[in-house]
Amino acid sequence: MIDVCEQASIGEAFECLRFYENECKKLGISAEQTIVKNLQDAISEGEQLMQITIKNKILSTKQVQSLSSLITYDQNNGLTVIDLEGSLNEPQVEIILEAVLRSPSVEIMNIRNCKCISDRSCTILADGIIRGHTLRIIDISLNDITIQGLKKLGSAFRSERCGIQVLRMGQMTPSNSICGSIGYFGQEMKLNTSLLNLVLAENKLDETNAIEIAQFLCNTDRGIIAIAKALQTNRTLLSIILWNNKITSVGVEVLVNALLTNRTLQHLDLGMNKIGKEGMKHIVRLVQGSQTITTLGLAGTEIQTEEIVSLSRALSHNTCLMRLDLRRNLQIGLKALSELTRSLESNPSVQCVCLDAEAIIEKAPVGKNRVEVQKELQKIQIICAEHVNMFVVKNKQALEAYAESKAERQDKKTDDQDG
Repeated sequence: MIDVCEQASIGEAFECLRFYENECKKLGISAEQTIVKNLQDAISEGEQLMQITIKNKILSTKQVQSLSSLITYDQNNGLTVIDLEGSLNEPQVEIILEAVLRSPSVEIMNIRNCKCISDRSCTILADGIIRGHTLRIIDISLNDITIQGLKKLGSAFRSERCGIQVLRMGQMTPSNSICGSIGYFGQEMKLNTSLLNLVLAENKLDETNAIEIAQFLCNTDRGIIAIAKALQTNRTLLSIILWNNKITSVGVEVLVNALLTNRTLQHLDLGMNKIGKEGMKHIVRLVQGSQTITTLGLAGTEIQTEEIVSLSRALSHNTCLMRLDLRRNLQIGLKALSELTRSLESNPSVQCVCLDAEAIIEKAPVGKNRVEVQKELQKIQIICAEHVNMFVVKNKQALEAYAESKAERQDKKTDDQDG
């Protein structure tokens, strides 16, 4: 493993790249050849390079070229993780992408916060995806990508050979980049059969900075509508994170309508979107009707007591939701907490309710009300812990029953063979 995340040291098999460059310069030899030779020596001694992690370091082009040689070394088939967050500039991204896509084993690539990913880099990555490269997880958050680059990437996701399972595109800059991605990737998801997790957190779009692209890009909710349409036909996506995207009740409505027909999505995060009272009505519909959502994120959605009461009542009849995130909602009062407690008592499937307990207690009126609020919060914590224990015991019993049944079948098979 090469790791210079916190230090300038390269790990067990290698010294720092800068050290190598300086030493090679003194000796008048190629730094790239020296790095590769050390890799060869390390592998011949039984070392195996599995991960390269260099975060937030300023790398020279020579260093990046040396890394490229490490990645593509023909005997280095164990390398699965490339994490170069915040360490590359635009042309260096191209060098690394070309190396990664020549590697037969890399599955995870993090090139977030490299400021800019060129159209050529997008073309290189798209071509690799279309060829069915081993890459499964890609993080390109915190980068400026043009609409043309996003279109090229989006088209790769319709390929039958696309194997990408997790795509992270959070905090993209400028705003038009992610605006394009929401619409375009939403369209391509209809045909994609590999993507399991889509992260579009903290892109902060609104009507004033969205740029029109085809029919998808009038505003944030229009982008969500594109995703919702895709979810009606997509049968593989398990998780979608839409944290802090200025989604309104309009976007929530179309998303919920799509999810009520979708039978695969398990994790939905709408945190830090001011979805309002009307938006919460649609969330209640989702909790009442969904048979697949196990995790629901509503942190910082400014939910009021009455909305929590409605949500809690719907939760009483939901048998699949396991985790509910209500953090950063400080308007939750005693009435809401009492209703939530009653709901949890009748629904053992919920194992975790995330609340900012200390802040809620502090906001409650001093006196009896505050004491009661504290008691309800403690009850919620205790009930969830009991539900976790029940879940563990139930699964243990199921595993034991399965093992016993398997042993019986094996014994019967052996008896039949002997007979």
